[in-house]
Amino acid sequence: MESETTSRSRVLAEELRAESDDLLEVLENIGAEDFETPTPAEGWDIADQVAHLAYFDRVAARAINDPEGFADWLSGVAVEPSVLEKGQGEIAALAPRLLLKEFGAAREEYLAAAVSHPGARVAWFGPAMSSESMTTARLMETFAHGADIRDALGEQIFFSERHLNVVYLGYRTIGFSFRNRGLEPPAGDIEIRVRMPDGSTRSFGEASPDAKGEANRVAGPLGDLALLVVQRRNAADLNLEVSGNDARRWVEIAQAFAGPPGPGRPPKGN
Repeated sequence: MESETTSRSRVLAEELRAESDDLLEVLENIGAEDFETPTPAEGWDIADQVAHLAYFDRVAARAINDPEGFADWLSGVAVEPSVLEKGQGEIAALAPRLLLKEFGAAREEYLAAAVSHPGARVAWFGPAMSSESMTTARLMETFAHGADIRDALGEQIFFSERHLNVVYLGYRTIGFSFRNRGLEPPAGDIEIRVRMPDGSTRSFGEASPDAKGEANRVAGPLGDLALLVVQRRNAADLNLEVSGNDARRWVEIAQAFAGPPGPGRPPKGN
């Protein structure tokens, strides 16, 4: 009988595979010229988005399979960070058919690595994480860049229970979202209350009171909360119920992905 960690690793891998398959289905049904379509991420077309996912799947697989080699590579990146842009650019320059083949192969390499190392601690650009957390992050990245691609094509964004992983990652990074902007994280917790597609409710955290005694809570549909934490929609354009000063500040700066503060999206009409 497999362990709980191994079981969780397999479930997350299947959810990431489903996210990947859904995105590939969209990409396989567009013309070669469509890969040059600009996306809402400034300076990135659809090919750039796919290349980014493929490149970092290969990097993440190496981080799991070859920790020492990854550490050496990361030291080189610290000296010459242009390596990252160059590597992604080379993939983006592939013909669309080869680009999709590379994305599929890179994703399979990552999935195999993650499933074969359940519970492993994985060094990364920031703090080390478990291989399960890494898979959650890859799902979040795929969802975020997939949203950019669908927006560029005028395609609808669909949501399923697997996107609860994205909202959970948003909850886990509340403190990071504040520190990343030079702000003091809330002393108390913020409750994230999620309305699932089937009508049920899931929650993360507890609603601690702010200085005036108002509960810090953010509630909304799964899809709206997922788009919020990956900064693909402005909070003003989402169906959110927000109470408490800390919660109101958080929805303005929520960021589930690593790196410097993201620019987010302006409200519609601006």
